Amino acid sequence: MKICMIIEAWYPIYGGGQTYALELCRWFIKKYNCEIELYTRSLNFQGQSYTQNESLFEGKLKIIRCGITSAYENPIGRISWVFSVTAKNLFKKINLIHGHANLGGLPTKILSILKRIPSIFTVQGSGLLVWDQLKPGVIGKFNRQVEKTLQTRIKYSKEISVDSLFASFPNVNKNIKVIPNGVDIKKFDNISSEKETKFLKGLFVGRLHPQKGLTYLLEALKLIKDKINMEIHIIGSGELDSELKEKVKSYNLENIVIFRGKKFDDELIKEYKSSHFFILPSVFEGQPLTILEAWASSLPTLVTDCGENKKFINEDENGWIVPIKDSQALADKIVLVNNTSNEKLIEMGKIAYGNVKQYDWENITDRTYEVYQEVLKQ
Repeated sequence: MKICMIIEAWYPIYGGGQTYALELCRWFIKKYNCEIELYTRSLNFQGQSYTQNESLFEGKLKIIRCGITSAYENPIGRISWVFSVTAKNLFKKINLIHGHANLGGLPTKILSILKRIPSIFTVQGSGLLVWDQLKPGVIGKFNRQVEKTLQTRIKYSKEISVDSLFASFPNVNKNIKVIPNGVDIKKFDNISSEKETKFLKGLFVGRLHPQKGLTYLLEALKLIKDKINMEIHIIGSGELDSELKEKVKSYNLENIVIFRGKKFDDELIKEYKSSHFFILPSVFEGQPLTILEAWASSLPTLVTDCGENKKFINEDENGWIVPIKDSQALADKIVLVNNTSNEKLIEMGKIAYGNVKQYDWENITDRTYEVYQEVLKQ
């Protein structure tokens, strides 16, 4: 089978959606002998240009960058990418197109119509309920409208979401298939790292973006900085990098909040394994891949009540859950974690590890491939 994958962001902008796409490609090639071309944007990021194509998995996955090279938010770069992806695939032999939210939905649908082949569209997490709050005013309304159109008003052959709540939204796509994210458990099992003994280490992994709620985390830590003996290590980068670092300085949190930049592969796993708990204060999510990574590392997780999180967390058993955008509630729970014995944290981590085994990437890929077969028969 020849598959066209379409995803707007790729390295150096990296998150759960990119991991999801890469792991699907890996397993489609390994298990089903697929040939895949993945189309992403040619980007400028922090003074560097990312324009080179790549070839992975013995050449069966080709990562193709196209469109005008620009910053990620540049509208001309985004529009040119849609046209470029469409043009490059117009006369290629393809069995199926799999686009990823959000902008990837547009060339996915266009090519599906022009080539008369099935289209799959995957939504990782939807901000439809909170966009106006994240970016109020005209920008917030515009972003919400674009996201709403791409996610719920364009008819695809099949839409997949990692979030069952999204499946309940009004949508022209009926019977949305809910398939969660996955994790490579064996990869985590093969890496070890000593845990810090002098203080409690909490870990955040993700984009430094308003979605992730880090502003509320810093406000929470400001309230309790004299009541805790811990460090929160923040791994990732993004548009709020400078703003968050300024807040840490103004809140006198330099001894608590440590910015670590990006980490990948074994380095990232070691960060998980050397931590005592994972924290994710997001405003909205789908089904966070980072929770699965934390569980694969035997970490209890402190998360906000959004997306699928409530279905994953059993309070005081494998983690803790608090309302979104509630700094006081988050502060209270962090104090609770700080005062929890090491033995209790280890026991909670063991329970979390037991929970993760059903989310192996091979199983997730098999379920997705079943969707492929379903739409190809239509």
